[in-house]
Amino acid sequence: MRRISAMVLVVVTVFLLIGGIIFITTDRQTASADIKPHHATAAAEKTERVLKRNLAAVNAGDVNAYLQTIVPAQRAKTKAAVQQGLTKRQATVKLRSFTVQKQEKQQLVAKIDELQQTRGQTGQQVLEANVEFVQQQGVWYIKKMVVYNAVKNG
Repeated sequence: MRRISAMVLVVVTVFLLIGGIIFITTDRQTASADIKPHHATAAAEKTERVLKRNLAAVNAGDVNAYLQTIVPAQRAKTKAAVQQGLTKRQATVKLRSFTVQKQEKQQLVAKIDELQQTRGQTGQQVLEANVEFVQQQGVWYIKKMVVYNAVKNG
């Protein structure tokens, strides 16, 4: 019984060691498929501007400006969902960081970090999200945003 336990322990240790080596040696650069460096930079700048316009619309409670930043096919469904929420919103959101995670010719995924401040309160909240952008007819839009972490800050 001890031999089997020892063998299992050795096998698990070897797998963990191999996994650690693979993890450490893996290149974690931004993934770009068939994109020239200039185009990658231009797309990152354009999508970041779209996100900043989106956040400005959220902060202003401007539903129409918000809808202009999202994919046209989703606007009708989204308008009904955000109509009341945006106009009565009691928080402001500020973009702290924008990092491209993956890019293709007509799609881009970015990791963002936002700071949310509720009006009239001192506490803040840090929101981390992944934002998927899509380019349609030469214009970049937000296709999807998934907030995966929210932490109180102060």
